Amino acid sequence: MALGTLKYLSETNRSDVLVAGFDALDEAKQAIRTGALAVSIDQQAAEQGYLGVHYAVEALAGQQLPKETMVDTVVVDRKSLQ
Repeated sequence: MALGTLKYLSETNRSDVLVAGFDALDEAKQAIRTGALAVSIDQQAAEQGYLGVHYAVEALAGQQLPKETMVDTVVVDRKSLQ
């Protein structure tokens, strides 16, 4: 949705709005590099996938699994992309 918002703001010649996104897609990272997007959040999908498979293996082995697992998110901005 952030990329769509950026497109709308560009089409309406608005430059007075800071936009933040959630996903840190390649397109979002490029928009951050150009200054169009202020920040995005990286949900660390690879870590989520790894933990899902890891827990599946543990479950199949009869091991006790945590009731909840939190995966940290990372703020992606121009400084972190350098």
